[in-house]
Amino acid sequence: MNFIDAIKRPVQDIKTLIIGIIIMIIPIVSFIGIGYFLECARTTLKRNNKLPEFKDWTNLFVKGLIAAIIGIIYAIPVMIVLVLTVGTTVLAGGLSAMQGTALINALATLGMGMILTLIVAAVVSLLSSVAMIRYAEKGKFGAAFELSAICKKAFTGKYFAAWFVSMLYAVFIVVVLSFIPVIGTTIGAFLAGVTVYTYLADAYKGA
Repeated sequence: MNFIDAIKRPVQDIKTLIIGIIIMIIPIVSFIGIGYFLECARTTLKRNNKLPEFKDWTNLFVKGLIAAIIGIIYAIPVMIVLVLTVGTTVLAGGLSAMQGTALINALATLGMGMILTLIVAAVVSLLSSVAMIRYAEKGKFGAAFELSAICKKAFTGKYFAAWFVSMLYAVFIVVVLSFIPVIGTTIGAFLAGVTVYTYLADAYKGA
């Protein structure tokens, strides 16, 4: 599947698109939307590129909730690095109270900390995306933490390229549609979710 086909997938059925957008607006219920993204990945892995219908909502909700938990667990290293680098600067007394060399050193530490945090966040994003697809494929929570298998997929040229393009697209579509009052960001999030999980699942197959 090429990227254009992945972009077109969310708009294959307008009724499903509208349902997805409405679901993503409502707190808690939006877990159904996350579960739906996983279903898009699962059907892609089975070489079915038709946009899935919203059905078995309880199952979608549970899978979405579990996916959110997986995401939180993967985010722990990012939070630790953030606290150990950026957080220590704040706890040391704050930049406003520093002068001269102390301020320069603090700014340098803060800058390096933010760079390190971004690098760790990027790696975690890459690995967690594979983890989500493995969970969608296997249907088991533990599959999302089989790091050896995950790394073998994540660090291939094909998958990394697909992940990079997908992240750029997701940011672009959400930012552009955010100019639409009230629901623009939600529309962008649903379009990006379906497209990203579809494209990454296709790359996962061939990685």
